[in-house]
Amino acid sequence: MTNAIASLFSRSLGMRLFVDSGALVLGAILAAVGFTALRADRVADQWVAETLAASRAAQIRYESQRIARLRLLSRLVAGDPGFVAYVAEGDAASIHDLLLERQRDLQCDLAVVLDRHGLILARTDRAGGHGEDLSRRPLVSEAMRLGEASGVWTDGERHWTAVAVPLVSGGELAEGILVTGLAIDDALALDVRRQSGAEVAFMTLLPKPRIIASTLASDGGLSAAVARQVDLRRLLAGPADAPLRINLDGRRWVVQATALAAAD
Repeated sequence: MTNAIASLFSRSLGMRLFVDSGALVLGAILAAVGFTALRADRVADQWVAETLAASRAAQIRYESQRIARLRLLSRLVAGDPGFVAYVAEGDAASIHDLLLERQRDLQCDLAVVLDRHGLILARTDRAGGHGEDLSRRPLVSEAMRLGEASGVWTDGERHWTAVAVPLVSGGELAEGILVTGLAIDDALALDVRRQSGAEVAFMTLLPKPRIIASTLASDGGLSAAVARQVDLRRLLAGPADAPLRINLDGRRWVVQATALAAAD
């Protein structure tokens, strides 16, 4: 009887040791898996944050470079006495022909000449428009008030990074305003993506959310999803919002929204 009890006790103790050892091993495995998952999440979050920061920096850099290029070349054209003389004469056909030549020289996607009151004399993005009053457009009114302006120019469908510079005669008298622009399009979005690794979409929220250029094959409702979660006034008034976490087409996305400079 004593031997049987001792044997039973020994087996019971062995079982307890086995269970306890197994629990310790399982606990260690779970702890290791949890630590690895937590570390992986942290690494992933850090990579996402760095990629978004790189994308924002690339977008700001491209925008600054485009504005600087347009401003430099536009000043050369706007200071050309021959070009300014054509504008002063006010012959729309001659101004339009010469503007097309200057557009090719500038290698820009948009060129518009306004008189000193902000009325269109000629433009290269579409036919007609002569005499249309653009004096209340933010870019034009700022240029008329301060001498130069830069920001986003739109005709409602297309969008450009643009600058407005005065057409000066005799170094003092402004005969009008020259507006030049580079398109905000898929090519620009691809350039920003190459610099950062993040997918890029340029979006307008007015009059309704709409993707105007992107690296995505399909926005999958991105414009509506961002519009629901972005405070437009806060976005335009301050620094970039914190990243948004949204689901689109069954995929999880982290989205950083940044306002373009001096949006029209």
